[in-house]
Amino acid sequence: MRIKLSSTTWDKSAVDMVAVAVPSGKTQRNKALSALEAVMGKGSVKPIVTNEHFEGKDGQTLKIASSAPVKARSLLLVGVG
Repeated sequence: MRIKLSSTTWDKSAVDMVAVAVPSGKTQRNKALSALEAVMGKGSVKPIVTNEHFEGKDGQTLKIASSAPVKARSLLLVGVG
């Protein structure tokens, strides 16, 4: 596995996966998830999070496919508590 740090914004990075830290709490009002949907489109993240019971708890992860205009192939949501 190769890990790369970049000064490019997450949505412009042409990589296999981008990890996104998500704090616990109400996922429908979560700022991190709202920021993802602002780029990927409304309804592109939060329904998946709800269906998969992702709550942002410490150590919880959820891999989802990204969509245009995001260049990364997938997003890894990482719960940080």
